[in-house]
Amino acid sequence: MKNSPDSTAQMPPAPPAQGRGKAFLQILLILMLFLMAQMMAGTCATVQLNLKNLANGSDLNPMLVFASPKVYVLWMLIWDLILLPLLWVTKVVRRNCLTAGCHTAQRLSPSYVASMLAAFFLLVFGNSALAVVLELPDDGVSQIFMAVKDAPFAWLTLCLVGPLIEELIFREGIARQLRSLGMRTFWAALLSGAAFGMVHMNLAQAIPAIILGTALGLYYFRTNDLRLCLTAHVLNNTLAFILLFFPELETTFAGISAPILSTIAAVLILAGAAWTFVLTKNILKQ
Repeated sequence: MKNSPDSTAQMPPAPPAQGRGKAFLQILLILMLFLMAQMMAGTCATVQLNLKNLANGSDLNPMLVFASPKVYVLWMLIWDLILLPLLWVTKVVRRNCLTAGCHTAQRLSPSYVASMLAAFFLLVFGNSALAVVLELPDDGVSQIFMAVKDAPFAWLTLCLVGPLIEELIFREGIARQLRSLGMRTFWAALLSGAAFGMVHMNLAQAIPAIILGTALGLYYFRTNDLRLCLTAHVLNNTLAFILLFFPELETTFAGISAPILSTIAAVLILAGAAWTFVLTKNILKQ
């Protein structure tokens, strides 16, 4: 039987108080594992690129990572693949998290899923316009992406494995555990979205990531299913990756006057937020 858009999601109730200490420790462990993988990727890339310096007794030069970003992205892929089984071994995510929604909630209609994706991409395009208007710095991340776009492993890292890891960490892991602490649905989605934004480490990515991460958290709670969030995340990153091959589009986008672009950004973000609210209103009181 398919859910109607107005039906209430079958979300599990928050655990009793004695389970909250465990949920808090789980959140800390999830963040530690994620940050460890990021740090190890950077460390391994730095060591690899400094082998000659080490052989000569010279100091490590961490700036070589920026000169050879493909090495860093490859190590990101390696450590993401190492992190993936660690998340299951340490039990910070459910082993059936990618299929849990099939058993705990009624299946949503295709039109309802399409509505969620449409609302999400209104937010995506609105955030893109907002980033151009505000001229937010990305600390060289866009140059790194441009440098690695031709590498066969880059799409796998940035568009598939990366989104999977981030959905496991921030939606299945942190957002779900925040609900276990007794936090209301909206605040759990917002706080996990804020954590998602902070790990991006630059304003150009962080601000959109907070907004999109909050929306993904609400979709996760509404569907009790990680697959919709993962699909939206993969499509978003894939679209951004494809656009790397068409830099002239960004130039055209930036050529639009600030007042018009600001209006476009506001309309898209407000429309996406309102649509998201309508789609998830039944779980916002939980």
